[in-house]
Amino acid sequence: MKTNIFLLATAGWALASTAALENNGGFTISEVTVKSRQPWQNYVDVDFTLTAPAGREIELVEMEVAASNGFDRVTLADTSLHAPLAKHGRNRFIWNAGTSYSGVTLGKVRFYLAVASTNAQKGLYFTVNLRTGERNWYPAAFSNRVNALFYTGEFMPFRYIPSTVSQTWKELAGTNTFVIGSPDDEIWKSDADFSREKQREVKLTHGFWLGVFPVSVPQWEAFGSTAPYNPGSADYVVNETTYEKVRGTDKLSSGFCFPVTTNVAPNSYIGRLRTKTGLGFDLPTEYQWEYACRAGETNAYWWTPTTVTNYTMTSNPGATKDRRLGTKKPNRWGLYDMVGCVHNWTTTLGRKSNSPSESEVHVYADDPASDANGILVDPVGCTPTYDNTTLYRVTRGSHSGANGDITDRFGNTGSIMQRVYRSAYRYPQIANAGETYNEGFRLCLTEDQADTEWFPGGE
Repeated sequence: MKTNIFLLATAGWALASTAALENNGGFTISEVTVKSRQPWQNYVDVDFTLTAPAGREIELVEMEVAASNGFDRVTLADTSLHAPLAKHGRNRFIWNAGTSYSGVTLGKVRFYLAVASTNAQKGLYFTVNLRTGERNWYPAAFSNRVNALFYTGEFMPFRYIPSTVSQTWKELAGTNTFVIGSPDDEIWKSDADFSREKQREVKLTHGFWLGVFPVSVPQWEAFGSTAPYNPGSADYVVNETTYEKVRGTDKLSSGFCFPVTTNVAPNSYIGRLRTKTGLGFDLPTEYQWEYACRAGETNAYWWTPTTVTNYTMTSNPGATKDRRLGTKKPNRWGLYDMVGCVHNWTTTLGRKSNSPSESEVHVYADDPASDANGILVDPVGCTPTYDNTTLYRVTRGSHSGANGDITDRFGNTGSIMQRVYRSAYRYPQIANAGETYNEGFRLCLTEDQADTEWFPGGE
């Protein structure tokens, strides 16, 4: 692709299309401009004005975009086009020409825009533009486009995770709870895992939005910090992030101690993101994290290998074993790099005191959110009772540097990956230091409104 590409644009179709609505469904497309970014970075901005009929200004519209070199239709790869649902007013789509045509000269390219559907519903995905703070929504087909450099760069994507009392979960699991932790006979557990992972039933009455990826290097750098490794690389996760850099000083008296308060330090990463967007982002609880990681899977690993060996752990479709993002398949709910990339910070308190003793690790039985039936309802973990030091928080997902062999509590010997890439694996980490090289995070936005229980009373 060369810098002297000649770009044109038009509203409506001059190319054959079966998806466009007649007369654009009553909407008008105008003031279309197409401009390549200079110096050349492979990106082409397609700006247009969408005018809605009177009384329909709040509707979201799904657009279809096509391109032609004057003779043939130009293929726009799924991952080359940033095209959120359009709204009344000015809109921008972005084409990554280098993704579709690396090293190829197209010459003259004309873009065609048309309305494919109107009154589109806010879908399973939204993104936040880290430069402007704007939130955009996407149709269901976005799942085929989300694994693109756009979304580990200036746009941060989130996927909706339904509550356990939702119809979606009922159809998947047939119950209004999920089970956190692991069964006592699950192999590859250590003695510590045996006590840490005692199973409990959990009910989550609020759906939530979870980051499709852990936060990337450029997303970390968007608010003025410098990534210690792979600076500027959109396809790499940021690591060496402490909980305190992400949320703020983590002591009981700090004013930022969860769950005493949901406040975060204004100059922390989440504090700056909240200011930019006006949205209450935070880290997930470990209950939200494991629920989203499993996505209905009850086996030890969310990708359910038929056999567990060193070979299946390194060639599996799920555990990343890499700092690069999106190199493996997502889970059922479209989430990438849940295990084997970086430890994911959660807000859940990890220890009862600053003691390294195993007896001081918080287990699910400690959580005060239990109802009369022993089910944990919207649990967030325990409240710290000490204020003499920085706290421990639970991390999840392990990291790509997990190496070496272990012998589990049943006498099986094998790669440590077989232990730490299980969905139930949890590791309490000091919030201000520790294994910072392996620490990263993904973000969460919990719905304020609880879902309506779909079970009739007494069922």
